Amino acid sequence: MLAYRVSFSFEKESYVNGIPCGGYAAELGVGQKCEELKAFFEKWAPKAEQCDPEAQELLGLTYSHSSATWHKAVEWFRKAAEQGYAPAQFELGVRYEYGEGVLQDFVFAHMWYNISASKGYSKARSALSELTQKMTPASIAKAQDMARDWKPKPCQSDSTK
Repeated sequence: MLAYRVSFSFEKESYVNGIPCGGYAAELGVGQKCEELKAFFEKWAPKAEQCDPEAQELLGLTYSHSSATWHKAVEWFRKAAEQGYAPAQFELGVRYEYGEGVLQDFVFAHMWYNISASKGYSKARSALSELTQKMTPASIAKAQDMARDWKPKPCQSDSTK
C-alpha cells in the first residue's frame, strides 16, 4: 500500500478596502493579488472622488465582487448613475433587480434600466425587456413615471464640499 502525503500552504486571505485578495483565491486565478488591488484603488479612487463617472463605475464593479462590499458598490454606482452615466445606471438597475446591496425592488430596477436604455445602452434594453415579464402593469407604469421625472444631479467631490 502506497501512502501519499499532500500538503497545501495557503497564505492567509488578505483584504484591500474590504475586498478579499491574495491567498488561495489568487493562487487559483479567481482573485487579484493584493498589490494589484492596491494599485487599482490608488489609480481610480482619486478620480472617482473627483466625480469621474467612469472611475466611479469601475470602483462599483470592483466592490460588487464581494457580498461584504455590495453596499459600497451601490454607493459608487449611484454617484455615477445620478450624473447620467448609462453603464452605471444599468449596474444600479441590476443591484435593485437582484437585491445586491439594496432591498430588491423591481420598480427601481425598471426605472434605472429605462433611463440607461433611453441613452442607447443595449444591455439595459435587454434587461428591461426581461424584467417587465416579472412585473405588474401598475408597477411598470410607476417605474416609467419615475424614469420620466428623473433628472441628473451634479456630483460634488470631497474637495468642493
